[in-house]
Amino acid sequence: MFRRILFATLTVAALAAVPALAQCSAAAKEDKGCAGRLEQAAKAEQGCGGQQSACCGASDKPGGCDSPTCTASLAAFKGLNVPRLMYQVGDSRVPCRTTARKLAAEQQTQIRFVLNDKVYADEAEAYEAYAQQLEQLLDDLLTVKYAVGDTCTGCKVSAEKLARQCGKPVRYRVGTFEFADREAAERAVEAARKAAAKLQMKVLVGDKPYDCPTHARQAAEHQRKPVEFCVGKNKTRCQATAKLRLAMERIRAALTTCAENGGQPISDV
Repeated sequence: MFRRILFATLTVAALAAVPALAQCSAAAKEDKGCAGRLEQAAKAEQGCGGQQSACCGASDKPGGCDSPTCTASLAAFKGLNVPRLMYQVGDSRVPCRTTARKLAAEQQTQIRFVLNDKVYADEAEAYEAYAQQLEQLLDDLLTVKYAVGDTCTGCKVSAEKLARQCGKPVRYRVGTFEFADREAAERAVEAARKAAAKLQMKVLVGDKPYDCPTHARQAAEHQRKPVEFCVGKNKTRCQATAKLRLAMERIRAALTTCAENGGQPISDV
């Protein structure tokens, strides 16, 4: 009798697991730059490093893709080559944190973070490294380069020589935009740098901002409230997440300003 009950229980459990396995398979195939809307996974309160804590996911907005590594906000700038941080779960690598969390829960394993083929076990460390790369990318984007036809160089002399040989004009490239004259390009760079610099990370305890994270933590201990890091409308308890969002938003603001200052998209040239 006991064996019959046990067999029936195992059968029901196996049938119940089929939809879960199907969802896991679908999630593994998700590779659309954080296009998945896995609301339940987005609500998971996982902290930096994938551990349950008050960091990161606990204060991230539920629903949709809340991943700070999502590059969807930069998709409008065609030709922009943004380095990507991938989430590794077992043998699978996906670009979306929400998808990775679901896979990790299904497989009962840890998430690893991959940037330029370097694997990180700690989420905060990976985010710090990614933010630094994006900051370097912004500096490179806001450096005037010289384009002659399909050739782009950082050397003015080489560009002018090539222009004479090809009989084509030198155009001035800033990020994913081109300008007909150098003065216009430099004005766009100046405006773009100012737009990026305006974006700052705020450190909050309750509604009160603090200039120093150390003072904020001291106030948080006294008031028994969490320290939050705010970039725009996004709040998180993870400083590394906020730094990454700030770097991403500064790139977007800078390129948007280039467009507003007469830049012609390279794809349209």
